[in-house]
Amino acid sequence: MTDEAILGAILAGRLADLAGQGDLTAGRWVDIARLAGRLGVAPLLYRQLIQHAGAANLPAEVAAALRHAYYQCHAANAHLFHQLSGILSRFEAAGIPVILLKGAHLADAVYRDAGARPMGDLDILVPRENVLQGIEILRVAGFAPYQDFAPEVELSLAKHMPPFQKSGVIIELHWNIVAPELPVKVDVSGLWARAERFETEQVRGLALCREDLLLHLCIHTAQHHFNEQMRTLCDIREVTALHGSSLDWDGIGMRAQDWHAARGVFLALHLAADLLDAPVPAEVLGRLRPADYSDEVLELARRRVFQEQPPLSDNFIALMQGGAQKGRWRAFWDAMLPPPEAMRRLYGLPPGLWAALLKYPGHWWDRIRRYGGRAQTLLRGDPRLSGEAATQQRLTEWLDQ
Repeated sequence: MTDEAILGAILAGRLADLAGQGDLTAGRWVDIARLAGRLGVAPLLYRQLIQHAGAANLPAEVAAALRHAYYQCHAANAHLFHQLSGILSRFEAAGIPVILLKGAHLADAVYRDAGARPMGDLDILVPRENVLQGIEILRVAGFAPYQDFAPEVELSLAKHMPPFQKSGVIIELHWNIVAPELPVKVDVSGLWARAERFETEQVRGLALCREDLLLHLCIHTAQHHFNEQMRTLCDIREVTALHGSSLDWDGIGMRAQDWHAARGVFLALHLAADLLDAPVPAEVLGRLRPADYSDEVLELARRRVFQEQPPLSDNFIALMQGGAQKGRWRAFWDAMLPPPEAMRRLYGLPPGLWAALLKYPGHWWDRIRRYGGRAQTLLRGDPRLSGEAATQQRLTEWLDQ
C-alpha cells in the first residue's frame, strides 16, 4: 500500500487493512505523519490511531508529534470558540441571525471532538441585508479587516467580506456560500428556511440543515478542484456517518441539480466513499452519476487531493495548456488586466479609478514573479508540472460542463 492508501485506511478506521503490511518502518511512519500534516488531518489521524488501538506501533517521535498536533488543535479551537461565543452574543443582541459554517459547526457538533478538526478561521453567514451592520459589530468588537475594502463592491463580486482578524482569530462574514461568478447558484433563502438550531458545550446557534451542510462541503471541495481537500473529504465522511440513516438523499440530489452543482456533488461523494469509506448509498451515486462519467475522472480527482505543488490558476492553465489561440489571449488578458473593481478587491485599494490604474505595473510584476518560473518549467516540458497542469485542466473541463 502507498502512504496515501495507508493514511486513507487509518482515517476511515480500517486499521485491519494494515495487517498485511507488516511492521511499518519508522521512516514510513514519518512520511505518513508528514503527509497528514500537509493535508491538515494530523489531529484526526492521531484520534483514529488512539481509538482503534493503533498508536502502540508508532515510533515514539511520531506519536509525540501527532499527540502535539491533536492537543494544539484542541487548545486553538478552545480559543476560537471563546471568541465565537462573544461574537454570537453581539449579533444576537443586535437581532441578527447567524448560521455557523464549516469548522465552527463541524468540530463540536459533528466530530464531537474539538481536537480532531482544525479550524483556520471562523465562517459565519448572515442575511445580506444585515452585512453592513455585521461589519460594524466586528469593528466594535476589535476585529479589523486585513485590507481596505468597499462593501458595495464586495457585495456585488464576492460571497464574503475580506477576513477580519483580532489576536490571531480570523472571521469571514458571509452572505452566500458560493461566489457570484461561479456556475453554481445556491438558493440562499432556502438555506435560511431549513437552518437548524443546535447547542453543544462549546457554542449554540444556527447551522445548515444536514443536507445543506453536506451539499456545501461537496461544493466547497469541488470548487477547489479537490486540491489538498482531504480534510473536507473527512468532513463529508463524518457527516454521512453521523446522519446517514436520516439524510434526505432525494432532496440532496434535487438541490444539487437545481443549484447546477450535480457533477461536483457526485464526484465529492464518490471520492469520499472511495478514499474514506464514507457511507454513501450506491443507489444515490448511481442516480447522481453523469452519463459521461468514467473512472478516469475519479483518478484525476484523487491525484489532486494528494498533489504536493500549489494549484495553478485557471488563467495560467488556459494560457499554457489551452488549445484555441483566442482562449489563450483571453486568459492572458484576464490575468494581466483584471477590471479596476477586481484590482481594488485584490489589493485592498481605496475607491477611485486612479488607485487601480497606478497598481497595474505592480500587478504585472507580481504575476511574473509568481508564475514566470513555473511557465518556463512547463514550456520546457517538465513532466511533473505538465502532468499536474493536464490533470487540473481535464478535471476542470469535466466539472464545468
